[in-house]
Amino acid sequence: MSSIRCCCRRHDERGPSPLAAGDRARLDTLRRQAESGVLTLRVGRTLPAARAAEAHRLLEAGGTRGRIVLEF
Repeated sequence: MSSIRCCCRRHDERGPSPLAAGDRARLDTLRRQAESGVLTLRVGRTLPAARAAEAHRLLEAGGTRGRIVLEF
């Protein structure tokens, strides 16, 4: 299985990504868990896609609570 590596190297130890592995069953399980509320995500900030570089800088700096979501 392959893994997706982030260029900031903070996320490399998380293991293989379901997207990289192409495992549709695992993705469907995650989708169902998210839809049912079993799996929840904390969103710290939402930024437009044009500010993706800023979002990456925020993650690299650390201290971000929650996920940074890019809107397309």
